[in-house]
Amino acid sequence: MDFKINKFKTLDSTSKYLFDFISENESQEGLIIVANNQPNGKGNGDNKWESEEDKNLTFSLLLKPDFIDAEDQFSITQIISLSLLNALSKYLDSNSLRVKWPNDIYFSDKKLGGILIQNTIKGSKISNSVVGIGINVNQEKFISTAPNPVSIIQITNETVDRESLLKEILNDINDYYSRLMLFPSNSWLEKQYLEKLFQINELCSYKDKTGVFEGEIKGIDNFGRLIIEKKGGKQEKYGFKEVEFIF
Repeated sequence: MDFKINKFKTLDSTSKYLFDFISENESQEGLIIVANNQPNGKGNGDNKWESEEDKNLTFSLLLKPDFIDAEDQFSITQIISLSLLNALSKYLDSNSLRVKWPNDIYFSDKKLGGILIQNTIKGSKISNSVVGIGINVNQEKFISTAPNPVSIIQITNETVDRESLLKEILNDINDYYSRLMLFPSNSWLEKQYLEKLFQINELCSYKDKTGVFEGEIKGIDNFGRLIIEKKGGKQEKYGFKEVEFIF
């Protein structure tokens, strides 16, 4: 994939900018929008993404994965998550890096980064995928109400060159994306994703529409829903926002 990086000092949202741009222009896969300051960065749902100016990595990437069926769109989340973990492992202990379902990057029990993927479906395939990524890099203090943020500098006490980190991430995305094109059967991908899934096979507390319960994450289904086995052996499948992690 040929990446074309466009950098901006300030954008309200890199993903919104990219969406608006591709709606009006013919755009090649690999187009990237980077902002040094993103005051209105968006997370999942109504969540906001806090990012201090010139401290973190906030960017959006255009993919055109028309080889992926709409029903398999969670595979994009998986390859992006694994790419980030692989790139970050060059700076941090890989044993502490995990994916918190569906798309948060964790170091131990703290949130290091997040992913927001918005797909455009054409027929039975995905025509466009706008991948928004935020990584806490050199921010030393967080002032929002987010419960558990952490940055690379807080973990290592060392400043990270954001350009180098971006290059590492893009190299890994290219590798995983190319492999998925060659081997579209996602059994290999699911295996790697589950190996890095936060709290898998651990008895932990969660909350669903019935209240707080204890259970163990057992995997994900073909649609990317989280499978949790409750005490007593009954398994439940949860889509996005249908279950909450209790810390």
